[in-house]
Amino acid sequence: MWKRNNMIKNKIASILSDSSSSILIILLISLLSCDLISCSRNSNFFSPPTTVRASENDTGVILPCEYYLPPHYVRWFLEDEVIADSRDESSSEKYAIWQNGSLQVNDVKASDAGEYVCEVMTDAGLDSQFHSIEVQYPPSVISSMSGMVEVKIGSIFDIVCEARGVPPPMIYWRRSEDHNVTEKFKNTPRYMMEVNSNSLSGPLECVASNGVGEPAVAGIFLVVLFEPTVRAVTRFVHTKVGMRAFLECEVTSSPPAKVYWFHRNAPVTADSRNFAMSSADLNPNRTAAYYHSHKKHTLTLKNVHETQLGMYECKAENEIGLKSAHIELAGRPMPSIFKQSPVASLPTTHNLIWTTESFSPIIEYSLKFRQIPSGNILPENRGYDTKWKELTIPGETTDGPLHSIGYTLRGLMAGTVYEAAVASRNRFGWSDISKIIKFHTGYEGQPSTYPTEISQYNDIETNYFDSSPQESSLYDDNAALSLRTNCFFVFLTFLISFFVQQN
Repeated sequence: MWKRNNMIKNKIASILSDSSSSILIILLISLLSCDLISCSRNSNFFSPPTTVRASENDTGVILPCEYYLPPHYVRWFLEDEVIADSRDESSSEKYAIWQNGSLQVNDVKASDAGEYVCEVMTDAGLDSQFHSIEVQYPPSVISSMSGMVEVKIGSIFDIVCEARGVPPPMIYWRRSEDHNVTEKFKNTPRYMMEVNSNSLSGPLECVASNGVGEPAVAGIFLVVLFEPTVRAVTRFVHTKVGMRAFLECEVTSSPPAKVYWFHRNAPVTADSRNFAMSSADLNPNRTAAYYHSHKKHTLTLKNVHETQLGMYECKAENEIGLKSAHIELAGRPMPSIFKQSPVASLPTTHNLIWTTESFSPIIEYSLKFRQIPSGNILPENRGYDTKWKELTIPGETTDGPLHSIGYTLRGLMAGTVYEAAVASRNRFGWSDISKIIKFHTGYEGQPSTYPTEISQYNDIETNYFDSSPQESSLYDDNAALSLRTNCFFVFLTFLISFFVQQN
């Protein structure tokens, strides 16, 4: 302002330099050489204009008003309204004027913020001075939504919050008390996102903070709506006619889904003789971050009939979509499991042991085995016959449910790695193929010095007995994946043989 006034003074002086009215020039320059308020109002005040920062509920705030001449009276204004007058002998709990003219404001509230004017009447006339109070108070915040808000997965979600407080609050968003939302949503009253996962369910809060008091929080509980996900607890349930059987599936959804059971595409209904249906909540103590339904549904067959065997479907449906999972209730055997043989492998023989779970007698076993090539396994470079050989082994007459059998393979090649798999059949059909194992034959004059069963491979998705007994393509992928392991064992066998001969 002083720079601006100096420019004006110089301009006026240049215009009136030729005038004989020097007194007028001096007067104009004098008027411009001071601030309007300080010249007309503040020149006779000892105290300067003041801005006082206070907090709500402060006991008292003092605004000065000290004048160089004894005043006849002092009046105070708040936003053009008289709030205190020294001539008024009545007392006020809110305002008090001191002997020097200063004003005391008691029990400060947000409504006390604003511009105050001290007006003094003396022998020199009326004079005034401006002050202000800035009342700081904790933040408050409101959001455009509240309570529980449901949003479909795949949609765009948008929420806005408004914060107030002195000083102006800073805003940030969080989805839990200990996890702030990304920097993108700091100090912005708007939060917008694509709802692409049901894990976004939970509290979403707008937090306002200005350093006065505690931060203010407003927000919602976001519930993401999505179609059910259905998982069979066990996809294959082995049973026996006359037994009780349980089929179970887990369903996760929001909103909760209705579950229906089907057998061979026909709906299953609960009745007192055959079927019972029940469900259990897998999330009974629902937390703030978990708003979807997660239940296990059970179909109980009270007394299995042969006509009730077959494929069942657990189907779940809500307003968003429909999903299902299949469970086979079968009398056919469970896949066999190979056990470690206590007998060491000889150069041309190997003893295999496996167990099978079946509530009905095993009619027969189908054992397949083949030699593993030790070099390049491409068909044009194979030095061995990699086709599977199949043996049919008679079953037992026992009812089970566990059946154990051993079989010795003969006519094998010494110092060679083989792999084998087995399936079993009862009156209800063939089991799925077992996991594949590998075994190693010893050398002439030396039995194997390390375990013969090396490892079991992952389940084969395709039923082993869907292919021709002589087809090898089903297992070619497994052979390729295990090439490095095969080479290691062949090399290890060579080293053992070499050191034995040296000794």
